[in-house]
Amino acid sequence: MEQNIIDAIETKLGYEFKDKALLIQAFTRESYAKEQRVKGLDVQSNEQLEYFGDSVLNYLVVCGQLDNFTKVIDGTGLHVLYKEGKLSEFNSHWTDKTMLSQCIDALGFAQYLIMSKGDINQKANENKSVKEDLFESLVGAMWIDSDKDISRIQNVVYSMLNIKFESANVEKNYYSQFMEFVDKNKAQYSRKVKELVEGYEVELGIDVNAFYYQDGVCMWTREGYGKNIKEAEQDAAKKLIEYLEEYNLFTVNNVLPDTSFTPETAVNFLQELSQKGYIGEITYEDEACFTTERKPYWRVKCSIANYVVNFFGTDESKKKAKKNAAFEALAFIYQNYNKKDSNHQNKVFHFILNETTPTNEMKVIVIDYIDDIIAKGTVYPDNKQYDLYLTSDYVDLNTDDKWKAYDNPEDFLIQWIWENPNLVNIPDHPSVIRYYIHEEYSKLSDEIKNNGVLLREEFLRIAKKYLKD
Repeated sequence: MEQNIIDAIETKLGYEFKDKALLIQAFTRESYAKEQRVKGLDVQSNEQLEYFGDSVLNYLVVCGQLDNFTKVIDGTGLHVLYKEGKLSEFNSHWTDKTMLSQCIDALGFAQYLIMSKGDINQKANENKSVKEDLFESLVGAMWIDSDKDISRIQNVVYSMLNIKFESANVEKNYYSQFMEFVDKNKAQYSRKVKELVEGYEVELGIDVNAFYYQDGVCMWTREGYGKNIKEAEQDAAKKLIEYLEEYNLFTVNNVLPDTSFTPETAVNFLQELSQKGYIGEITYEDEACFTTERKPYWRVKCSIANYVVNFFGTDESKKKAKKNAAFEALAFIYQNYNKKDSNHQNKVFHFILNETTPTNEMKVIVIDYIDDIIAKGTVYPDNKQYDLYLTSDYVDLNTDDKWKAYDNPEDFLIQWIWENPNLVNIPDHPSVIRYYIHEEYSKLSDEIKNNGVLLREEFLRIAKKYLKD
């Protein structure tokens, strides 16, 4: 490695190596080292440095959490701002393969990798795992070069990550999710970068014909903008993901781990599913109860964010009652989790109106599973499950009635009020109704907007607010 390249790397890192050999080793692939050993040369690769760097990186992220998210108060011990799940999510976010790969891209270091001929032919320096290894190897190399003095490299690593400790509620890494989606579905994708007068434009695209099993290529693209390439990538990925979600095409973490669980392991396993993004945040509530014979026992309720159903466990021991509740939740999830569509958290729903027999009742169907137009869902407030045909306009509930489906909740509420003018004390002009409803809808939280059952309750509240005397 030439001296000018070493100087460029050290300048970007903000760290000067005492032993330049460690820096060079961090960039040396094992395949290249093997080629040189055959020639009788003693060349070391970054494999060992990567091992140490992985542990040091995790330690530094945890140290940052300890410094920013906790406080020791005399007499009461350590106080932590966030639950374990949030802290784990934060750690996973900043040590994720795609995140580390993006950081190497932002630093422009992949071009300096020392590779074998085979690696060069296969363009190994474009591989995410290779770039992740490089990041961890650099951390390991700096740690060893600094005589294992964490304080000397802490800010350097934080700068490499561009990490922020303002909050454990980390911004979604949309680009990471997009690339995971591409890898999982073996889909073609495109990425174009354009430098603007101020900042960058990144265009991301994906071939959607792979999901429709059609010949040819049909690229859906979206452009993103930002001060740097990373920001522009995030913006473009977010827009493209949202577009894919409109067509129920985007899935991440959509195959549950194939493993067995028991009541004894249920609490930990359920928490692991939450931390890895398969399900929402979990909360437990306990209540002391008595049998008809006045024998005491515990009843524990397990709730999962955005799940309509709650899960209960009972036992004389509160700990066992909690385990039983978690076990019930796992049994339900593994029975009903949609392995083709990640929108299992009641985010895919349609409001429906009976056009054959007009009624004032407001209904919503929550989709548990959908494959093209074949779907399985539950109608609320009936709580009846249906196997049905679902088109963009109508839903077949296996009755003679004709049910019109609305995937836009505002449009549904406007139509519902329009067809029931005697219910609501709003001037019966479409534009006026739309104004009133839009004002009310905009006040709702995203949690409610993304949950059909909760949204139905809010719509009834809104309608009641404008009822005629």
